[in-house]
Amino acid sequence: MVISTIGLTILSFLAIILGTGIFHANVSEGIWPVLVVMPLVALPLAFIFIVSLITLNFRRRRREASGATR
Repeated sequence: MVISTIGLTILSFLAIILGTGIFHANVSEGIWPVLVVMPLVALPLAFIFIVSLITLNFRRRRREASGATR
């Protein structure tokens, strides 16, 4: 989920750069507002995913090291 969220964000950045720079698209109509807002939502969500992944990984390793089970 982390990789797909960051990948979608990077693709939306590239689409915005190409759309406004090369194709001179109007970002206030069509699908462009969604592409502009996507990084604002997806990057914090990816950060939360990474923090939860690290936390779960530490808990699993600690449980394996102590030999305890759930």
